[in-house]
Amino acid sequence: MRDHEFIAHTQTVVNLLTTHQAVLAPYGVDAAYLTTFNSVFTNYLDLVAKPTMARNNKTTATLLLKEKVKETLLFLKKELDNVMKILKWSNTSFYITYRNARKTLNIGIRHKEVLLGSISGVVKDEIS
Repeated sequence: MRDHEFIAHTQTVVNLLTTHQAVLAPYGVDAAYLTTFNSVFTNYLDLVAKPTMARNNKTTATLLLKEKVKETLLFLKKELDNVMKILKWSNTSFYITYRNARKTLNIGIRHKEVLLGSISGVVKDEIS
């Protein structure tokens, strides 16, 4: 049974137990039983929603991450790079290290070279 089917059936059971509590009291269905049943059902509903909520939060964070990376790169380029120029002469080795760390290396994509051509030769028998 799928989660949504189980939830619908359980909600129906809760409604029926609540409606017919007086008749079911001799069988142990009293207010304490209904409270416990509802508490367990509520805990189940919370647990069922967690994987979906986690997946949605992860997707949202990933989409927001792209924007945060853009903001950070813009800050580095427009603000911090200019501030670091102050240290160019007073702390030269730190400035050079910073500039080296800021260099972007574009190594590209390396594909294997495809060999084109044809094979020629003479076939003498099926073994060769």
